[in-house]
Amino acid sequence: MLPSLTTHIIGVSGGSCSGKTHFVRSLIEEVGPSKISGIEHESYYRGLAGTPHTQRRTINYDHPSALDTELLTSHLHSLLRGHTINVPIYDYTTHSRKDLTVTVKPTPFIVVEGILIYHHPELRNIFNLSVYIHAPAYVRLGRRLKRDVKERGRTYFSVLRQYLSTVHRAHNRFVRPTRHFADIQISGLHNYSSSIQHIKSILISPHSTTHQ
Repeated sequence: MLPSLTTHIIGVSGGSCSGKTHFVRSLIEEVGPSKISGIEHESYYRGLAGTPHTQRRTINYDHPSALDTELLTSHLHSLLRGHTINVPIYDYTTHSRKDLTVTVKPTPFIVVEGILIYHHPELRNIFNLSVYIHAPAYVRLGRRLKRDVKERGRTYFSVLRQYLSTVHRAHNRFVRPTRHFADIQISGLHNYSSSIQHIKSILISPHSTTHQ
């Protein structure tokens, strides 16, 4: 017998390093981890176990085809039905999935983060509330350089080359055009406190809208 739990799903999108992760972490901390869980679209990068390592570096990871969105969509439907899911763990240093997974149980709210989550209609239609975080290109590039060199084992030159060859183009083609699908748009340059409180009030309101 499935638990009597209503789950609402929130999407948080925006350009690479626009501030999505910080926003999601702040939202989870404010609402409470027992009530809200987070899932990253990037966890669903397709496994490349059979692809030579040198070739993995040439793949456009900012293209929609690089992500197993079908699996993410299936997982979200499972959560809506009250089932626990196993989210993949992606290793950015090897461009492959790890053998381990992360268990995510249904909670009243699930927040899904990713640059391309509004590109796919079948995924986009799952969200009860859609948020888009925007920041200028020079800000996003600076943050990405700092993050990828420090956390993902990249060199400064490789990050810059990837940004100029694929990331910036993909943003203009696939990410920025989906901005109009968002219910709420937030600047990634400022403190999120007021925006977090506003969204929290929407989520906990007894008169808030339910799933479409």
